[in-house]
Amino acid sequence: MKFRIYLLFFLFIVITVFSFNFLNAQLESIHVDISESGLAEVTHIVTVENITTQIKLLAKPIDWLIIVTDEDGIPVNYTLNDTLMIAETYGVERLNITYLTYGIVEMVEGLWYARLSSTSRCEIILPRSSNIVYMSIIPEELEAVNGRIKLLMPPGSYEVQYVILPRVTTSPTSTQPYSTLYSPPQITLQHLSLQLLLLLIVIILVFTFLLYFMMKAKSRAKLSGVELLILDYLKPRGGAYQDDIVKDLKLPKSTVSRALNNLIKNGLIEVRRVARKNYVKLK
Repeated sequence: MKFRIYLLFFLFIVITVFSFNFLNAQLESIHVDISESGLAEVTHIVTVENITTQIKLLAKPIDWLIIVTDEDGIPVNYTLNDTLMIAETYGVERLNITYLTYGIVEMVEGLWYARLSSTSRCEIILPRSSNIVYMSIIPEELEAVNGRIKLLMPPGSYEVQYVILPRVTTSPTSTQPYSTLYSPPQITLQHLSLQLLLLLIVIILVFTFLLYFMMKAKSRAKLSGVELLILDYLKPRGGAYQDDIVKDLKLPKSTVSRALNNLIKNGLIEVRRVARKNYVKLK
């Protein structure tokens, strides 16, 4: 009977000490820095007083991107099972845990969702040029630092939805109000003048071409049938002797001469002396 009492007392002591080693750790703060790609850098600062400390991480970290040190920056041994970390904290007063993870942020159709659950206050820094769309709870603090939104969230589970806006040319300065983080691009006077100049040049070119074709059509409408016949004859050839025109078109020489003189006045042809003959050429 006494043996059983001693055994139960011994088990009680062991269980009490074991539980004390895992539960007597105080989580001071959590810092989450989210990049534009959705990769989050998470830092836990934990005050410990025991040989072994158990810490629940926010998400499963990338295995080879975990740093666990004490208050002096000395590495601390640990084991990790999914999101549960057990660190050997004998002689350690403060534990610093830093890791990278893709398990906090998710993007769906251009909208980013950051979902967190913690037992302490959590500082979240969103990517640059972010615009918050929805928050499931009201943050304790909200400010802009170096063009990025910083949130201080209370303990609990919550969700923050945001979009990343296109980059602007001028980056906002530190402590700038959130409402001025993004402003639409402004059209300068120099850009406006250049656009007006290009538009004016296009209008002048179009007007010049229209005027040229109108004058050409008008001058062609004044031509006689013989003159039009001569032009149609010259087009595939580019030029011909006056005697050939008379011969091929079977027209009187005087009629051809008058028609050629009228075409010369209208600036449609030119006549040159080649081998003592008149050579007619289109302009």
